[in-house]
Amino acid sequence: MSAKTGSICPEFPPLATSPPLPIIVVNGDKGGIGKSLIARILAAFLRSAGYLVVGFDCDARNAHLDRYYRSVMPVTRAYLRHTDGWGLLLDGWENSPSNAALLVDMPGNVGDALEREMHRVNRAVAKLNRDILHVWVIDEEEDGITLLNRVKDFAPPEKTLIVMNGRFGDSPRSFVLWHESELREEMLAAGASETFIPALQIRPRTKIARARCPFDDLSMLTLSVSEQVDFELWWDDIIRAFRPFCVQSGLVQ
Repeated sequence: MSAKTGSICPEFPPLATSPPLPIIVVNGDKGGIGKSLIARILAAFLRSAGYLVVGFDCDARNAHLDRYYRSVMPVTRAYLRHTDGWGLLLDGWENSPSNAALLVDMPGNVGDALEREMHRVNRAVAKLNRDILHVWVIDEEEDGITLLNRVKDFAPPEKTLIVMNGRFGDSPRSFVLWHESELREEMLAAGASETFIPALQIRPRTKIARARCPFDDLSMLTLSVSEQVDFELWWDDIIRAFRPFCVQSGLVQ
């Protein structure tokens, strides 16, 4: 992070590929699992790598992607509790620029609707000639594993990333049920990826939340040296956490 501008300097360039760019769906089904945090991280990650990003915030009650990023990128709200909302979401994808990465923050407890609409979504995505990248966020409990098993075919394994949210454990070892699950063994063997993100220290996290800043532009904040260091170290961890999957999925070199 630049102390002067508050912007993030990525360590890698985007891949020079032809559009259209993928649709990145951040999921996890359970409420409070950290989907919106991961969506915010990915928005900053992609924007700092030079991508045009279009957001779709599907959380009707706590729309973090809209709240933190609507001033710096297009964000459309979508309500997915009814099948018509899925149609509007697909239309939004169709009307988005082909050179934009589409980032979707899913609501909690939408698993039944996703199972119902999954084949419709995949058929539409094929018509749009885009890939889906499925980013699944878990805590240390069993529910996230069970729910993932129900929608594991939403994207191919090599386009699927499981994120262990460090808010629920201080290291990957804390996610015992996931590491011992047959689903993990099956998915990783088929080409899926996993990663762990640590929690951001409370002082910079609180200032960012109060100012509603995007992670890639903290210029409106006054951070102390210790807060700058804490954020920079955390963002270094974020780069290391997401870079392998972005390379694998063709987003960066």
